[in-house]
Amino acid sequence: MSRWLLLGVLTALTASCETSPAGPTIAPRLDMYLKTADGRQVRYDVASNGQLRFAGGQDIPFGTWSWTGSVTAAQGAALRKIVSQPNWASSIESGDDQDKNTWEITLRDGAGHHFFEVTGGSPGIDAAWVILTEAGRARLQEDLDRLPRPDIKKLTERRRREQAEDTQ
Repeated sequence: MSRWLLLGVLTALTASCETSPAGPTIAPRLDMYLKTADGRQVRYDVASNGQLRFAGGQDIPFGTWSWTGSVTAAQGAALRKIVSQPNWASSIESGDDQDKNTWEITLRDGAGHHFFEVTGGSPGIDAAWVILTEAGRARLQEDLDRLPRPDIKKLTERRRREQAEDTQ
């Protein structure tokens, strides 16, 4: 009987790994990993429920996600529209070999699991990346909120002093 229990647990674990996270489907399951010629590395992973994960730099080789947030329903719909286009991840030859980005992209949709490795530019990849980086900017908000707010009175006083010094 313990074999059947173990088999049941393994089956349940396998099934849970293949299903999407709970919640409504608002985005394609998409993982985009960028490696630039100058050594920069950035990775975004969006789940079908809109959960967005970010990793950058030294976190990537260790498989560590440094931030988790979400994409909006509108951003998810825009991503879905992009990845539904034929050849959305096809590169366009630019002739500039020095500054080419390398993309590793995994897309999971109703048609299965698709992996793309693309070198160079692509309007579809660029459009998807803009959406992911826009949604990922939220990871910086906590740091921005800690910065001191500008004091208009102090700024105008300083500007008047600088103008007075310029006229002397």
